[in-house]
Amino acid sequence: SWALRQIGKRSAALHAPALALAQKLAGSSDKTARWIGRDAVKELTDAKRLERLTSRKS
Repeated sequence: SWALRQIGKRSAALHAPALALAQKLAGSSDKTARWIGRDAVKELTDAKRLERLTSRKS
């Protein structure tokens, strides 16, 4: 969970693949994978974090 969230916050280029993986995990039948996925999706879609990520590009 921690690694996926950190990779997704590293750059805009890494954000989309990390979010896609998190969403895939969130839909998993495995309880632990679902928890990791939902936790990562929640953090990677947070408005403040997205704003910080896009402001780094400029």
